[in-house]
Amino acid sequence: MTREVEVRVQFGSFIIDLTCEREDVADFIKVHFDETSSAAPSDVSLKVSVLSDENIPNIESGKSYVHSVDKHKFNFGPDLIKGSWNDKKRTCRLALSESILSTEEIWLLNRIMCRIFYTLFFKEKGDDKKAFIVHSSAVIKNGKGYVFFGPAGSGKSTVAHFSERCEVLHDDMNLVVMSQKGSLVQGIPFNPTQLRLSDRRGPLSMFFSLHKSDEAKIEKGSRDEFASAVLPEIFLPQPVLSGGRRQAFQYLLNCVNELAEKVPYYRLFFKRDKSFWDPIEALEDVHGGYQQMPH
Repeated sequence: MTREVEVRVQFGSFIIDLTCEREDVADFIKVHFDETSSAAPSDVSLKVSVLSDENIPNIESGKSYVHSVDKHKFNFGPDLIKGSWNDKKRTCRLALSESILSTEEIWLLNRIMCRIFYTLFFKEKGDDKKAFIVHSSAVIKNGKGYVFFGPAGSGKSTVAHFSERCEVLHDDMNLVVMSQKGSLVQGIPFNPTQLRLSDRRGPLSMFFSLHKSDEAKIEKGSRDEFASAVLPEIFLPQPVLSGGRRQAFQYLLNCVNELAEKVPYYRLFFKRDKSFWDPIEALEDVHGGYQQMPH
């Protein structure tokens, strides 16, 4: 009899327990998710198995995948990840395609985990609290949080690499939370390929879009420019049992507009060295955007 293996993950303020029906599935998940030693009770329990269907879908790079919902069940791919959600019991069943395990396309599971986070967040949040997940590199330096975003190849991992004396939260995806008490950034449990994850969070001081250049410099961006640049890099805020993109996008617009009023946005031009921190530090001396940590 195959032994079940439990994996515990902290995603934002939520504790997620994954019980894997196969050891190889648990090993696969452990490689890509950081476990937390938190003794707090879990917010949701996931039962993870493997789809038995012999018709294994092919995974294609750059392909657009669909998330469909039928009452309490969902199907992503289709037929790459199937599952069901019990809101009353706070339980979720996930069945992964063998193709995800064999090709190690963990980002497909990441999308479901993001939806699970949003499911929990929208259930718990107060009216004054907003959150979204952004494709970015985030760093805490001298107690202040900085978010660097851009499309693939823009330099997010490069920024993280040349921030080794700072605390890198994550070099690919981070969580931004806003409330009346301020804004913060926190790494999420998806394991980057080169860095050790941090479960810390920090008060958010500045947002930067990344632009490669022969010299390090900073340009102030407008609120509209920020929205236009950052929206394509945000994971659409949708729960696991939602297919309503219009409502999710309106929520996202509200988040971005509110953030633009609270946190300054700049275009960062940089080359492959740590010199980009010089104009940031000079700007911080003038900006003084340090906020108290929200609770």
